[in-house]
Amino acid sequence: DLPPVPYLTQMDYFIVGATLLVFFALVQAVITSRMVRAGYAETALKIDRVCRLVFPAMFFVILVVSLTP
Repeated sequence: DLPPVPYLTQMDYFIVGATLLVFFALVQAVITSRMVRAGYAETALKIDRVCRLVFPAMFFVILVVSLTP
């Protein structure tokens, strides 16, 4: 348990950032699956390849930002 404080802590920033990242990954998966069903499989694969690099990079940024005082 963390003590209740009236401001956002480093842990709060990390949890919010990681939660948003999971949400955006879900949105990306839904969009690309609909694109495949609509016949845009090649474009969906390109988006997926880009996201395979972007999401880990964004997680690293969230980690660094949440650890800086």
